[in-house]
Formats: sequence, C-alpha cells, structure tokens
Amino acid sequence: MRRRLTPEEKDFFEENGYLAGLKVLNEQEIDFFKREAQRILDLKAPGLEPTAVKGWHMRDRSVFQIATHPQLLDYLEDLLGPNLLLWGNRIFCKQPGSNVSVAWHQDISAWPLYPYKTVTVWLAVDDSDAANGALEVIPGSHKIGELPHTQGGDGYGNALDKNLGIRSGVDETKKISLTLKKGEVSIHHTQLVHGSPVNPSPTRRRCGFTFRYCPPEVHVADPNRWKDFKVAVVRGKDPYQKSAYFHPPADWLAPRSPEAFAP
Repeated sequence: MRRRLTPEEKDFFEENGYLAGLKVLNEQEIDFFKREAQRILDLKAPGLEPTAVKGWHMRDRSVFQIATHPQLLDYLEDLLGPNLLLWGNRIFCKQPGSNVSVAWHQDISAWPLYPYKTVTVWLAVDDSDAANGALEVIPGSHKIGELPHTQGGDGYGNALDKNLGIRSGVDETKKISLTLKKGEVSIHHTQLVHGSPVNPSPTRRRCGFTFRYCPPEVHVADPNRWKDFKVAVVRGKDPYQKSAYFHPPADWLAPRSPEAFAP
C-alpha cells in the first residue's frame, strides 16, 4: 500500500533538511532495479568511475520509470507540491575497499538554480550504512546559507566534479550517517551539507542512484553557465513553460505490469 509523508516527517524535513529510510520499491522491483543498475554499469567505458555515469533518466526506459515510481513521487509531492520536474540522475557506486569519497558540499554550489527548492533523492541499490561508506549529513545545515566551496586541491578520491568541496568550517561532531535498505530512499535539501567517506568494507559494495527534482518555479539563474539544462514534467504541469524539456517516448510512460519486473 502506498503512503504519504506524515506531518511529523514533513516537519522533520523542514527542521533538519533530510529524510531517510523511506520505502519505495517492493522485493520484485528491487530485484529488477539491481539487474538494471548492473546492466548500465556494465555499459560504461573501461576505467571510467561509476560516479561519472550521468543522465540515464533521459536514455533508458527502466531508469526513467524508477525515477517516476508513484510512491516516490507521492513523497516528493508532499515536500514540493503537486507539480514536479525531474532534471538529473547520477550513479554513486563504491566498490569494496574503494578509496572513492564525496567531499562535504552543498548541491546548490554546483547548480545555478533559483529559488533553492531542488531536492536530491538517493535510492539504494545495495544496503547502505556506516560500514560501507554511507551518505553523511549535517542536520539543519540547510538553514545556514551557502558556504564557501573551492575547486582543485589534491583531488584524492573525491567523486565530485572538479574536486568541489567545503574545505573548512563543517562541524563533523554533528554528522549523521544515513542507513538505507536496498529499495529505500533518502531525500535531502539542495543546501544541506553532506558527503560520504570511503567504503572500508572488504566485501560489501555501496551503490545507489541519485535523482534530482524541483517544482516549476525553479529556473536556471545563469543560462550561460548551464545551457544543456532540461526538465521532464513527471507530475502535474509546468505553468512557466520552460523552453528546454525532455519528452520521454510514449512507451516509457506506460505502467509496467508485474510480469515486467520478473527475473
């Protein structure tokens, strides 16, 4: 049975900037998702880090349908309103013992979007916890404004483009590691300070898909900086009539039958 966010969960997101452990996929869908995730990872060029695999919501029916799962959109509607745009997707995958990490950052530092209403969904392909390098957040940090970020530096293991990151001023004593079971999601605010350490586990992979959503009033504040920005209307409508849309093929919009998720 699908459910909506409770008033307590919505208040928690408003106060802390994130939610975690929200179930989206059932067991059959989880098996399908894991197979499809591996299929896409197997397509990447040799030597290419999985974190460089982006934009598959515009290339692949399965990824688009996972990103538009009705349960997931119900959660997002409770946070963002009835009109929802999908605009981004990226895979974050850390192999056992990998030295890949994600520096402390706020998503808005890399995205010229305004107003600051974008959220990121992290959908777990594998169980994710502190033992295999789970996402870490600083609760409430979405309220402190945009912090200074730098690019460059040693770049060791940082999966972010251009080695982006907050180099100082993060109170790590407040960090929370988000535990997710496969098929669950976390959702975080675009200004929340977050990152993830290396995966210290010798046996457990940590893989997830991120999807980015916003309400229609969000726009590219500097079009010269982000000319390839496209959105897909995944619930409701866009009264602002953006010039750059991604229109999925008609068969991507057809509901999948239960048999479609079978092995």
